[in-house]
Amino acid sequence: MDLPGRSVGSRAVQRDVVEFTNQLWGEHRGVAHSLLPTPVSLSVDDIETLRAQQYAWSWKTDGVRYQLLLTTNDKGENEAFCIDRKQTVRRLRNDRISPRETVQAPAFLAVGNIQIDVYEGSVIDVEYTGCGRWTVLDVVAVGGYSLRNVLSFKDRIGIVDLLWGDDSFVSNKEWFPMATAPSVDPTQYPTEQDGIIFMPVRGPIRTGLHANMFKLKWHHTVDLLWKDGAWRWVRNGMLQPVPYDVQVDAPRCAIDRPGVYELAIDAAPDAIEPGEIPRLDVSVVIQRHDKSVPNEFHTVQAAVRDTKSPITPGDIWGR
Repeated sequence: MDLPGRSVGSRAVQRDVVEFTNQLWGEHRGVAHSLLPTPVSLSVDDIETLRAQQYAWSWKTDGVRYQLLLTTNDKGENEAFCIDRKQTVRRLRNDRISPRETVQAPAFLAVGNIQIDVYEGSVIDVEYTGCGRWTVLDVVAVGGYSLRNVLSFKDRIGIVDLLWGDDSFVSNKEWFPMATAPSVDPTQYPTEQDGIIFMPVRGPIRTGLHANMFKLKWHHTVDLLWKDGAWRWVRNGMLQPVPYDVQVDAPRCAIDRPGVYELAIDAAPDAIEPGEIPRLDVSVVIQRHDKSVPNEFHTVQAAVRDTKSPITPGDIWGR
């Protein structure tokens, strides 16, 4: 799925937006610095961490991760931009993204997801209108001040409610305390909910692979790069072919272009004999135009592990 809005063609504007996000985060080197957090797949060993420390949980919804930047131009008008994983900058429609008229909030920076929404009975044209549903995961800066040292997750995301209120296309996820367990069978969840994410209620903002932010997915997927006739992941900072015999359930034309693809794991190998190349059955979900780098090897291995030995909400809450 493509991110909303129009791509910013001016390299100067693109550079200024990226540099400004660095400054709001506290990096003044003027280089691309993606703030997008990547939660790690929950393992059995992590369940004790969830029980011992303070965490909040929320439904995981599939979407495109982004940075949302609000600023003002020379005329004092609000401008909104989103920056994806590849540091592509897009200008957004202000009538959907701007905060309340009574609030002046220049230099606001957040990270989150965007989902295609349904509005008045039809699918919103996200690419051209920027009218998707923007769900904030964390707030990085407001009023030009970085929040990287604000340890309260509740205080950080509370800023979103102050700026936008309830009737808006920009909103927070609804978070629940760990004492409140989901009571619905996973097979009955709405289709837009593909799992659960867990966030520590106290701790600094994290970027990149988020060792303390966990995800539990109903259906495990991996992002692999199709290049030169082979599937590749990242290991030791380098692109390497995956050590699997990847069998793709899709027409050849579905993967005829190089790029990162989201693949659903249909069947994972059991015991692997020495010298054997394990078979991995997958199906193509979508080509990820917002990503140019595939998953790290440990992310793929975790997805394979969880496909063979899935963790359920009952394992976490003991119900």
